[in-house]
Amino acid sequence: MIASKTAQRIRLCPQCHSQRPLAEMICGNNTDDGQCGHPMTSVQPSHSSDFKKETFPINPEEISDQEAFSEQGSSEAEEIKVELCSNGHEVDTDDEECLICGAPICQENFDEPTERLVLPQWQVISEAPFVAGAEQRVVARHIKDGHKAIVTIFREGAEPDQSVYEILRTIDLDHIARLEETGRHQGRPYEITEYIPHGTLRDFQLDPSDIPTIKRIVEEISRALLDFNRVGLRHRDLTPNVVTIRTLQPLDLVIEGFGSSCLSEYDLDVVSPLENTIYMAPEAIAGGVAASSDWWSLGIILLEKLAPDYFKDVNPKAFLINALTAGVEIPNSIDPVLKNLLSGLLLRSREHRFGFDQVRSWLGGEVVPVAAELFPEDFSGPKITLGDQEIYSLQRYALTAAEEYFWDEAKAHLSSGRLATWAEQSGLDPKSLVQLRATGMRDINQNFKLGIALKILNKNMPFVQVGEIVGPGWLLKNPELGYELISSETSNLLEDLDMEPWIIRLKERANAVRHIAKANGVELDEDTAKINLLSTSRARLLVNWEQRRSLFPDTDNLALVSILDKKKLAEEDLIVLLSADIGQFQSTDDIISKATILADTAELAEFRPETARKLLATKSRQEIFRSITDRTTNFARCGNEKVDNWVDDFRLERRTTLPQALVMLEFEKEKWKQSADQIYVSDIIKFFETKVHTQINQGPLARMRISKTSPRIDLFELNDETEPAEAILNTILDRTGTKVDIGNRTVMADELLPSRIRKLVRNSTLYHRETGINGLQLGFPFVVIDTGKKGDQTAYRTNFALASQNDRHGRLQRFFLEF
Repeated sequence: MIASKTAQRIRLCPQCHSQRPLAEMICGNNTDDGQCGHPMTSVQPSHSSDFKKETFPINPEEISDQEAFSEQGSSEAEEIKVELCSNGHEVDTDDEECLICGAPICQENFDEPTERLVLPQWQVISEAPFVAGAEQRVVARHIKDGHKAIVTIFREGAEPDQSVYEILRTIDLDHIARLEETGRHQGRPYEITEYIPHGTLRDFQLDPSDIPTIKRIVEEISRALLDFNRVGLRHRDLTPNVVTIRTLQPLDLVIEGFGSSCLSEYDLDVVSPLENTIYMAPEAIAGGVAASSDWWSLGIILLEKLAPDYFKDVNPKAFLINALTAGVEIPNSIDPVLKNLLSGLLLRSREHRFGFDQVRSWLGGEVVPVAAELFPEDFSGPKITLGDQEIYSLQRYALTAAEEYFWDEAKAHLSSGRLATWAEQSGLDPKSLVQLRATGMRDINQNFKLGIALKILNKNMPFVQVGEIVGPGWLLKNPELGYELISSETSNLLEDLDMEPWIIRLKERANAVRHIAKANGVELDEDTAKINLLSTSRARLLVNWEQRRSLFPDTDNLALVSILDKKKLAEEDLIVLLSADIGQFQSTDDIISKATILADTAELAEFRPETARKLLATKSRQEIFRSITDRTTNFARCGNEKVDNWVDDFRLERRTTLPQALVMLEFEKEKWKQSADQIYVSDIIKFFETKVHTQINQGPLARMRISKTSPRIDLFELNDETEPAEAILNTILDRTGTKVDIGNRTVMADELLPSRIRKLVRNSTLYHRETGINGLQLGFPFVVIDTGKKGDQTAYRTNFALASQNDRHGRLQRFFLEF
């Protein structure tokens, strides 16, 4: 559809109501009070013919010669022709389809002004309140049916958790906005939610003395938080902007803005916040999240509504640091009944903070006991100066030194020993004084050293770097310093001092990733690995992996294949996959090229590369294998001998190559038929399957007994730096038939281990010769009970089957593990 319009395109100033040129960034209309000066960049363009000239005059002196306006009173306006596709995108007159959305162009004229599109088929009506992670959030109207909704497009790096969306579809809509659609547009995630017309809690006028209305607000939000807690949902961005009003009489509140939300089964989990706001709980500031975190946010929302001047001209960073160290002081002007609630909600200790039970009691008219806040004793002594500040208190020094302006001077105090001397004179306890002196002597980054020293002076201080609180967001903003923090001696020092457990967890995860890569021979791209190791968002890691997988779906590295075949990828697995050198993967083009060759070999009439490309882009290896299983169930065959042979191998090994899988899936489901002679076989297998399943339900399927003298080799006895035990196990489980050389230095250096291996092989060979049964077994776990000592001990061992290879003189030359 093409829209043609002969008119002047202008912006209508919402403040002085004058028509302004498109090129004008700030309204230049001269009013009685001077220049208007209203920002015009966010005002949508319109056509001048939509407004009466006498109502909204334009001053001719303000119009430059280059602008698309004629002077007021001129007989003709410049003709501007605007052509649109059916979705509202501007197109050229000779275009056959829209270059943005691909919609066809029909020659049909209409005189309605154009509207800005936020998504295909969605026209912008107005801006919507900001939520964490949003790049654009608007009220929009669907072009076809006029349906209104809230459209949120998230910025790059702010990836909503898809599992949260699945949970939201199961929660009662009484307390949440209806989720209508999610997806991706131009590489950015978006969500479309229910439009609620009565605005947000931020705009709601509340009288601090109106206790019934305040209780209604508390009841509505607390019931929503109870629903969230039942399913393990943590909102993490509970602000007045996301509390919307569905009805005013009675007051009905709903929660929206779940782009920052996560699911957690733990009392405290490590998740990176998308935005730092004054509504964040103390544990959330450092990257933690707990069920009680949203209750703190409720407390701040109420405090802001009851005492608006409390947050006037407040510095968010200073407020957050002060909230962590000294808590939030409740103004005396607030009603004692409300102060009881706020005191409980704004406890720094998440264990003692009010939850639904306490809030319900408060709503019932009870005075709920509030746990006493425990603050470390603040020692004072002689004067020390920071800039123009005279400081007598240890806690005051920590708060002042954390500011960017005083940071370098405080760093000099620490390195010179002046800080430790002053702290001793001020009465710092001996244990903390020893920690402070030891920290000053450690060979680590000076900024990290000062951040730790300030936490020693004030236990409630967050870990600060040059005025900024160190959290997951800080790590990603400062990747070099972030990686140094989790990989250097600094993280060990934090662990020794029992500080910042989330940083310790990142260090342990990084060590696990390095171990997995080394044990399995996976080559990592160091620059990429350092960035990925700083990520605390599993959702973001998953999206990054899906993007890489769509381009490089397969690999020749057996260790990476074993990771890809896991049903659920852990964070460590995702980081290994994302950080592995790209040369270890196979591109989509390479896989399709190999599949095309296999299709020719199998004499397929037709192979569709584009269909295969789409399949690789949208499905993982496991999903592709499940598709094969679905099509070939009950021993179904397609009639192509070579492809049927591949399917037989797939049934046995439960795996195949992706090129072979693509060729198998070229045969649609209706082409796979179960032959008559296989029906009987299928029935027999189903009978035994049922019988085995019954036996499993009745007890152990199998049990193997080994005595104290039974020859056995523990996996970890074979462990060596060059050939880790884990790599040996993974090679066996890969079922490739490859022999594993275990003749490493650990084995050869042990005096008894070679003879034990010989005994194991000799006994197995004799048993096999006499019975025809191979007695070599790999098992886990074996419970080995030591009854030779007082007090039986039980340990778990893994028995390995070993075969040896001897030279011509009968000496043990090399050891191999073979199955």
